Amino acid sequence: MVKVTLNEFEDYYSVTVEDNGVGISSEEQHKVFNPFYTLARHKGHVGLGLNIVFNLVSQVLGGTISYQPSSLGGANFRFTLSKTREEVDV
Repeated sequence: MVKVTLNEFEDYYSVTVEDNGVGISSEEQHKVFNPFYTLARHKGHVGLGLNIVFNLVSQVLGGTISYQPSSLGGANFRFTLSKTREEVDV
């Protein structure tokens, strides 16, 4: 199951995406946004997905993103985006 929550505040939006999967061990949590970090290289994963998301949110959209364990048992990613943003050149 995946649960997505959008909250609107005066100056920003907050989006939370969480699941009931296996989650991320406490020893590995600080590495999830690092480029090329994966525990599934043997399955062909390269470890760029969350690094790309981090760079899009923080550099292109000017927001923040964080990880914490989900109350559902899996992963919980929360990102915030300002309501006012200059045009973005992509």
